[in-house]
Amino acid sequence: MKRVFGFLLLVFFNISLLQAQWQQTNGPYSAEIRALTTLDSYTFAGTLGGGVYRSSDNGANWVAVNDGLTNKNIRTLAVVGINLLAGSDGSGVFRSTDYGNNWSRVNTGLTNNFIHDFLVLGTDIFAATWGGGIFKSTDNGSSWSELNNGLTVNQIYCIAGSGSDLYAGTFGGGVFYSSDYGNNWNAVNSGLTNLYVYALGVNGSNIFASAHLSGAFLSTNHGSTWTPINTGLTNNTIYDFIFDNQNIYLASLGGVFYSTNNGTNWSPLNEGLTIPSVRTLIFNGSNLFAGTTGGVFLSNNYGNNWSDVNNGIINSQVNSLTGNSEYLFAGVYGGGVFKTTDAGVNWNRINEGITEPRIKVLEMYGTDLFAGTIGGGVFYSTNYGVNWSTLNNGIPSNTHIYSMIIDGLEIFAASQGSGVFYSTNYGTNWTSVNNGLTNLYVYALDKRESYLFAGTGGGMFISTDKGSNWTEINNGLADLNIRSIAIKGDTIFTGTNMGIYYSIDNGLNWNSSYTIGNTAYSIIVYDHNLFAGFSIRGVMVSTDGGSSWTAVNTGLTDENVRSLFVKDSYLYAGTDWNGVWRRPLSEIITNVDEKPISSLEDFALHQNYPNPFNPSTKISWQSPVGSHQTLKVFDVLGNEIATLVDEYKPAGMYNVQFTMSNCASGVYFYQLTTGEFTNTKKMILIK
Repeated sequence: MKRVFGFLLLVFFNISLLQAQWQQTNGPYSAEIRALTTLDSYTFAGTLGGGVYRSSDNGANWVAVNDGLTNKNIRTLAVVGINLLAGSDGSGVFRSTDYGNNWSRVNTGLTNNFIHDFLVLGTDIFAATWGGGIFKSTDNGSSWSELNNGLTVNQIYCIAGSGSDLYAGTFGGGVFYSSDYGNNWNAVNSGLTNLYVYALGVNGSNIFASAHLSGAFLSTNHGSTWTPINTGLTNNTIYDFIFDNQNIYLASLGGVFYSTNNGTNWSPLNEGLTIPSVRTLIFNGSNLFAGTTGGVFLSNNYGNNWSDVNNGIINSQVNSLTGNSEYLFAGVYGGGVFKTTDAGVNWNRINEGITEPRIKVLEMYGTDLFAGTIGGGVFYSTNYGVNWSTLNNGIPSNTHIYSMIIDGLEIFAASQGSGVFYSTNYGTNWTSVNNGLTNLYVYALDKRESYLFAGTGGGMFISTDKGSNWTEINNGLADLNIRSIAIKGDTIFTGTNMGIYYSIDNGLNWNSSYTIGNTAYSIIVYDHNLFAGFSIRGVMVSTDGGSSWTAVNTGLTDENVRSLFVKDSYLYAGTDWNGVWRRPLSEIITNVDEKPISSLEDFALHQNYPNPFNPSTKISWQSPVGSHQTLKVFDVLGNEIATLVDEYKPAGMYNVQFTMSNCASGVYFYQLTTGEFTNTKKMILIK
């Protein structure tokens, strides 16, 4: 009997160990799609970082098919007979003869392994390489021969052709034409205003090309002369052309456009296309697929309406996580913003109004969300991401926002190349605050009392006057590439490309906390614990204030961690290419309390904005503990005008919009009462 009990105890212990690990949430479903193709009843998608995905039901569901695919950066796909070919970024060509179930490398004769495009003519395959020119295979990719005679530029972005006529789009050399199946090439660039060619398409005698920032061009004489054809196009960065009889479709950074008159006029086809950055298009019967930087979209009415079809594609780079007691939000590079209400079982994309889906940072303040993007500045939502609008007055176009701090009406935004921006009116207007900031590549911000810290590509800076003046504080920092900042009490932690440093004197002196030659992208504080996400080492935890660190990566298959967040007794990790993962805090640290996700230490009632106002204004406040809270409005005689809040609220940051349409102009007061805390502020209504 004792032996049986011991056996059962061992089994129970082993089961507990198996359960004590990270679990991948069900998304967010997103990926940067670079290639689409079809073979029999299957649709295939090639991704950057996630390999190849396959769908047997027109995109409703996808599965990864990567067995033997040792490089998952796929830029192009092609089909010849029963052979499926995948061109990778650095490992050459892979071939599958069983619909992607198994792959093998087929690179004999290839002298360059960076494959950017395929062209299939009959049973022949042409490969455009980045640095090696053009190669051809006549045996399904088993062997390759070079075809570069006359090709003076060997960085080939795209290739197209029909019959014996071939066209190659190069990086800096424009278009090259071959009339003899690639044996000889000549440059044909008369009329092209830019020689960096991204896309080519052949439809009968019409040749279409796109050039960097110059839009589309048409040639009817084998490229001897080119004419720009951009009427109706709202974006001039084009990545693909496809044809349906006489109709032309193109993929651009501004969505999908089509023309019925050989490009003389273009019309947009973007209804429902919530990711406007489109890289590739393909027809499968009457179904039109668009591969975007945030996944696959499907239209079954020739592009008039689109739907998101990414179930099963988890290849998202999650740069930021935030949330409250109800929602968890994920900012995805190329995929926009996602929201879950069930701990990641289901994720919904919420991009209405977001025109730049490359998200670097998400911040939540009350019910409001702020998104910092790569190239699109700041976006703002007042309804948990249902709708978004831009907040870029004073921020230059194409600005990359990497970090944000929100404190009442004051917001600081860190940018790559333009330094720090400051707003005193909740993002309505911004001013640059860079005096003394000798490095304008700012990747991290944090604030403690009146001290504002900025982490840059040239070290750490401090400001005590809201960014008006900055002072360099790098003593003891062996690495000046700052990626993250966290503050725990009087101790400041910073993540660099070499690891983590800390300071106990507001950055005057720094000491090594954990330096391992690895980038600490994210550091967060939870109770008495520190969590750090590294570029290779995954997630590390310190329970002694940073004196020692322990890896907690069991089950985490992607240990390139970009972001961390604590919610509902779970630690969430946003990874580089595999979405969001979660793990119970109780498996990582002991004595886990149910604590609010906010790290607020004090009650605060903020000044309403705008003030003066007519007739609406917003009132914001914060509470470090859950309690019954009331927020009331009074006139100057003390008469109660309105009760805005009268209920229990958990710890967190809140705001409420208040409209005084039926009140006279004058001075009014609003009062917050919660437990023993009471605060009153004045506001002015002007009609």
